[in-house]
Amino acid sequence: MSDYRRVWVEAIKANQGMLVDLAAGKREFERLFATHPDDGMLFLERGEAFEHLGLLDEATADYEAAQVHLTSPHWKQVARLAQQRTHTTREREVGRRFPSSGNQQWDAFRHVHGFARLPHDIRKRALPAVARISAEPESAGVDLRWCLEVIVVEIERRFDPVRPRKELFHRIEDLKLEGHIPGIVADQMQSVREFGKQGAHPHESTRPRSWATGLSAFVAVLRFAEENVWPLASRSNAT
Repeated sequence: MSDYRRVWVEAIKANQGMLVDLAAGKREFERLFATHPDDGMLFLERGEAFEHLGLLDEATADYEAAQVHLTSPHWKQVARLAQQRTHTTREREVGRRFPSSGNQQWDAFRHVHGFARLPHDIRKRALPAVARISAEPESAGVDLRWCLEVIVVEIERRFDPVRPRKELFHRIEDLKLEGHIPGIVADQMQSVREFGKQGAHPHESTRPRSWATGLSAFVAVLRFAEENVWPLASRSNAT
């Protein structure tokens, strides 16, 4: 793993920590900044956490700093969109905390950041995949499918840990038929599965899916997992 990727993974974990315990998460970011003071991804990830907590002044400051320190034009634009989003939120002064940016990919990136109850292994695989999905849909789809399988395994483990192993398609259908997941969630899971299959087994994929369709289904599956599969994680705004 490259140093850049390693620092980003640590920042994703610190971001999740802030959503669960603000004070502890801020300390973790301080630790990271002590050794990487000019890393733009640290500012971006901390800004995402501040925004999800409704701390818009802090989020805006971090997004501005991210634009200064990020070297990639791609990521500078992501930080710029995030900063514009905080201004839109403030101007509206309504209860809807997260207005759409008009860009499905980066709206999904923001939504995934907000799923703080998901295991870190899912978030650290999902966020980079979402970030590159428009440019590298096949490889991103493989990672989305990996996350899906982790979720399916967890649901199976809770209801029948010794069930026989089958293809993912049949495992999802079994969970639906047994009443463990709603039909609409099963359909979304199958959409993610088929999208990911294009990258992992392109010769077996018979129904090509656009990344937009696959990503929309993936966010819905993560939302279901956040609300129904993993236990609630308390959030503390104490400083």
